[in-house]
Amino acid sequence: MSIELHGFCHIFQEINVALLKLYAEVNSSELLPLVEAETGCDMKDGAEWLEKYNRHHALAMLSNHHGDNDRALNIWSR
Repeated sequence: MSIELHGFCHIFQEINVALLKLYAEVNSSELLPLVEAETGCDMKDGAEWLEKYNRHHALAMLSNHHGDNDRALNIWSR
């Protein structure tokens, strides 16, 4: 991957993490589509914000999207 493309991907990821945080805070209807899309959102950073604002379904979806199915099922069963 070229340095330019890598830089673009990093910026794209940072924007999506910022959107996830904003959407979680204001409880936007755009949160679930963002979590369900392949956006490159950082799992740890995103999960902290979703937990902070009690966005449990979105947190489970993010976990599921990142392949952590056990965690997703655990969250949904609460």
